[in-house]
Order: sequence, then C-alpha cells, then structure tokens
Amino acid sequence: ATANIGTNWYGSSYGSAGIVNLGNQPGWAGNSSNQWITSTIPLSMWNFNANPLNLRLRMGAGASNSARGWAVDDVQIYVPPQNSMAPITIDTKEYLIVPDQNSTLKVFLENTGAKPVSSILVRYKVNNGAWTTYDTLTFSPALPRGGRRWHEFSQPWLNNGAGTYSICVETSTPNGKQDNLMADDQLCQNFPVSDKIYIDATGYCNDFEDPSKAAWLPLHSSVKTAAHDWEFGTPAQTVISSAASGTKAWMTKLSSNYTAMGRSSLHTPFFVLDSNVVYTLKFDHNMFSEQYHDGGSVDWSYNGGINWYTLGNVLPSGKWYNTVHVTSLDNIRPGWSGSTNGWANSSINFTADNTGTLVFRFRFGADYTLSNEGWAVDNFCLQRAPLGTPADILNIGLPEASLGDAFLGGVSPSPSQGATAGVDFQSNEGGTLRLTVFTLLGQPVLSQSFEHTGGLIRLEWETAQLPSGLYNAVIEWNGQSYTRRFVR
Repeated sequence: ATANIGTNWYGSSYGSAGIVNLGNQPGWAGNSSNQWITSTIPLSMWNFNANPLNLRLRMGAGASNSARGWAVDDVQIYVPPQNSMAPITIDTKEYLIVPDQNSTLKVFLENTGAKPVSSILVRYKVNNGAWTTYDTLTFSPALPRGGRRWHEFSQPWLNNGAGTYSICVETSTPNGKQDNLMADDQLCQNFPVSDKIYIDATGYCNDFEDPSKAAWLPLHSSVKTAAHDWEFGTPAQTVISSAASGTKAWMTKLSSNYTAMGRSSLHTPFFVLDSNVVYTLKFDHNMFSEQYHDGGSVDWSYNGGINWYTLGNVLPSGKWYNTVHVTSLDNIRPGWSGSTNGWANSSINFTADNTGTLVFRFRFGADYTLSNEGWAVDNFCLQRAPLGTPADILNIGLPEASLGDAFLGGVSPSPSQGATAGVDFQSNEGGTLRLTVFTLLGQPVLSQSFEHTGGLIRLEWETAQLPSGLYNAVIEWNGQSYTRRFVR
C-alpha cells in the first residue's frame, strides 16, 4: 500500500518509506515505545470491485536482528452503510407560520451512505398524526456521499392556530433499496405558531407588563437559527435606562451594545385587518445608534414573511421615520437612525388593500463600524382610527416586489404636499421605465420616461400642477405594469 495515507500508517512517525528486508517497500519499522497503536487505512481503491480481496500481514527481519518482533490484535474491516439518506433540518417556506393557514414544509436531506443516491422517498406527520403519502425525489446526477438538498413537500400543512406543533420527517428506500442506516431516517422538530388577533373596535395594545398577552417572537432577520439581539426586560444602559412605562420593554440587548453586522427582527402576533378601514399603528421607542448607518424600521407581510415590505416613509408630520434611508436596511429602506433623544411616540395611519392576516416586525440592522446602545420598543397599539381620519399611506397589501429580480417601493412622500413625488427602483438590469399617472377615473394626467442603467434609481415627478386628490402611478417595466397609489 502507498505511504502517507490513513492514520498511523506507513508515512507516519511509526512508519518508513522503504524497509530493506521487505524489498524496500514501505511499512512499519523501529518500535512503538512499548505501547499499542491503532493504524487505519481506507480501502476506497477497491470500491465496486467484485473480485475477492486477500490481505496479509508480512514481517521481514535481517539475519542478525534479535528484536522482540511484532504483535497484532483486533483486526477489523469496516464496511460503511451503503444506501442511506437522513433529514438534517425541517423548516417552512414561510419565515413565520401563519395561524389557520396552509404552510409549505421543507426538509434538508443528506446522503449519509457510501453510495451516491439517485432516488429517495420522504414524508411527514404532525403531532403524531398520520403520515402523509410519500414524495418521490430523484437526483440527476446522483447525490454523492455527504451531499445535501432542500425539498419542499407537495402536500401543504394546515395548522389549527396558535400553539406548538411537533413535525416529524422520515426518509425511506434510498436508490429503491433497504436503508442501511435506519437510525438517522427520522427527525422531529417543534414549531411555534403565533396568535391571531382580530382588530375590532377595541383594538390591540400591549405595554409588555401583562404575561398573559400574546407573545412576540424575536428572530434573526433572515436566518431563523442565527443569533439576534432582541431581549425582553428592563433596559439597563446609560442612555436607555428604563422602559417607557412600567418596567418591561423589548430592546436590542438590555445591558450592552448591539452586535456589529447584526440583523434582528421582533415580530408581533398576526392581525386580521379589513379593507376600507383606516388603522392607526403607534408605539413608544428609544434609539441610540450610528446615524444613517444603523437603525430600524417597521415592516409588514401578508404571507408569513416570504416577502416583507417597509411600512410607510418619512411623513411631513414628523411622526414616522427620521431618514429616507438606513444603510444597514438594504440601503434604500427608510427608517429611524441616530438618536430619538429619549422615549418618543411614533404613529402612522394606513389602510389595507384587502382583508387578510398580517404580521409586523421591528427590524434593526447594524454595519461593521460603530456600535451603540440600540433600540427599545414599548407600548405598542394597533387600532381602528376615528372616522374621518385621513390615511398617511394607502392600500398596504399591494404587491410591492413582483418585478422578478427588481425592487419597486411605494410612493413617497404621500401626500406629496404639492411638490415632487417618487418611488425607489432597483435592478441589476437596465432598460426604459415608463411612468403614467392616472386619476381614479382612469384619466391620464402625466406621462414620463426614465432610462435605467442598472442599480438604484429614484423615479420622481412633479405634482404641483395636479389638483388635490388620490392618484394611481403606473410604472411599466419589461412588458408589465405595476401600480402605486398616492395622494396629492
């Protein structure tokens, strides 16, 4: 056999590249310091060889050699499991599981056998219920040993509302054969489902002092298993040293600075909203962060976090956001950054495009330079606004990111205050964008083209010549059109 492979084999400190009495072939020589050593070598050079394999242990010595010799014990040839596939991680396509709605389960699979796998059966069950029918997966080329793949189950899972669910996944019949390592065929994980709250005339308010209130969920903003900074309790830092009321609040670390390059999101329960109703979202918060680079925003999602959209923009009233961009929030996202100079109250009035189950998140991002005390949140309320209250933003729930690899934001400012309105557009692909502004009766009142060379662009148009009212801005891109509503 060749030297320099295996463990304690010929090329090790116990071995020799050439032994005279073995025809100058490699082997073991000298002594092992009066101790037993374990030597191993892979036999992969004989993989898939149907011929019989004969091995021998050969000893060679010179005529004048009077050493004690060579002792061998516990010889073993190990054949690893040939066909095996194991579930490594279970997750959902939705970042958050929407209560009382279908979710798409997915599983991360690994080839834990010696042979490449070209096919496998996989199924799941919930809370020790019945197994689903098997999904049949095929891999071309075959998945090598240690290879991993995600699989989304074809059968959706409908949960029964708030609670914790145990989901088990099982693999079977790799390569159409008996699994040779059955101990890793099944994996079970627990999944929390948050509460669903109907926003009626009473609304929902939480000062975080009542433990019976529906729980909020802190997570990393994009990787659920990664660390995040949100902590619950009493802020105990120099600038942020207390809750806004009572003793409890949520904060990006209660007693130390937030993490550089951190991505942390605090998720509310789910809320059921009606269309054609103006809602008021308000809360108290205290921020001390690096100006423009580190900060936070409020985002919303109708599909459990598959897509997130920023709620609103900087308002003329000064009640919502203090900057049109925060570097650590995707560069083009508005939010709060710097200092709020103590506890401040922020509020926004909005309408929903359609009836649905929506969740909000308080997202905080930081870059790799300066790190300060962070962001604390308290006294959150979501209520129906009094009749006649004008909306700051209209119709959240319209698809805001349906441009493939491009991003199109909402119109800001809205109301435009008789000056300039605009939307942020970002895409790696260049081309011409066409803007047309319509009245609600469908009458075009403004038309404009923009040449885009790739990257971020802001599409702006003058609104001073338009009468006060509600308008639709239609943006045409790559043969499709997208509508954003705004107020003049």
